[in-house]
Amino acid sequence: ARQLPFVDIFDPLMALTRARQQEDPAFTFFHSDRVHPMLSGNFVIAREFLRQTHASPTVARIVLPSANPEAAPTPENCAITAVTRTAQGVTFDCRENALPFPVPDELAALADQLGFTDAFNRELLVVPDLPAGRYALAIDGAAITTASAGELAAGINLAAFPATPQNAQAHAVGVLERERFALATRLRILPQWRQFRAMNDCPTDDSPEADARFDALLASWQKEKRPLADDFVRLNGEFKITRAEAGALRARRDELARQARAAAQPRSHHFTLTAVPAED
Repeated sequence: ARQLPFVDIFDPLMALTRARQQEDPAFTFFHSDRVHPMLSGNFVIAREFLRQTHASPTVARIVLPSANPEAAPTPENCAITAVTRTAQGVTFDCRENALPFPVPDELAALADQLGFTDAFNRELLVVPDLPAGRYALAIDGAAITTASAGELAAGINLAAFPATPQNAQAHAVGVLERERFALATRLRILPQWRQFRAMNDCPTDDSPEADARFDALLASWQKEKRPLADDFVRLNGEFKITRAEAGALRARRDELARQARAAAQPRSHHFTLTAVPAED
């Protein structure tokens, strides 16, 4: 729909690599093969994909009703109910239709450097018409932060606060997804290795005869001291183990996918903003 001819993930990754190597010549986003990016490199690639495809940065925009509706932004991707204003502050319930991105701890510094949270992980809370002063924000009873009436009127990004229930839910989904992905990655060796067998004119079925023929080929490579022969023997062993466990691995992978979808469903949260007494 945006008629983009391609997404350039190479040049931005290289530019950031060169910049980091000015401080640390040994720095890299890549594994030792110098081809495949590590988790940090994949994070940069994901950020570039979002940026270059003009993806929406909004998780949700929680905006309470204002006495001046034209001056307040429009709520987005959420449902707000039970708004109650008192002399002490305001309470309300909100169900957001998306979760913030759960940045892993090991990527937190990189995410800050890239400005990821403000650029692509906006979970804004906007509360207009509060009397001047500071307010303590709690969600489902958990203390999150304090902010001034002016800051709340402008909007604070809830995704920046790890203690929110939304972030906790997102991280729980992330744990399930990482386990599912690890299993999916392990199962990937099955089609890959069968293709490797075919490339070397060996049968791809799982018969003992097919295994024996390929085992013999690998043994001849080791005898000839071909490059990577030992690695191929190791991978062949991993293939056989994974093949034997494939049924259980696929069942666990699919169950984790179901659990992740269930864990990601929207939940309603109770917000409380309470005026903080001014210090003497």
